[in-house]
Amino acid sequence: MRDEEDEDVHCIPIIHETPSKILQHRGRSLQKTLRLRKAIEHDQITAELIAKREEFKKRMEKLAERNAEFALKEEASRAHALKFDRYLKECEQKKERAMKKYQDEQKLNKIKKNEIHKLKEELKELSVRLVDTARQCTN
Repeated sequence: MRDEEDEDVHCIPIIHETPSKILQHRGRSLQKTLRLRKAIEHDQITAELIAKREEFKKRMEKLAERNAEFALKEEASRAHALKFDRYLKECEQKKERAMKKYQDEQKLNKIKKNEIHKLKEELKELSVRLVDTARQCTN
């Protein structure tokens, strides 16, 4: 039975040289050597591709991180802008209230000055009448 199994087995030559030495060989290359060269070239390209994918993945992670930081900063800026906008509105409201109060006080002062002026005129008239009445009483 062991002999039957040995008949089905094909011997594959074992290469004891390193791949770089095989590639340096400038003589005629066997088909197996060419396949080995292509396999090595394929492995190198695959390794480069994997490295590029890793680099791309890292760059995308950094970009996502930067985007997240930017979103946080943008949100903070919006919050700050809204707070500042509220502050400006409050200042504008205070200014409007102060202006209205000033105008109301100016109107009230004008009314009081007119009233004072009328009262002074009335006082003069009453003083004149008092003097006239006192003269008439003494005569």
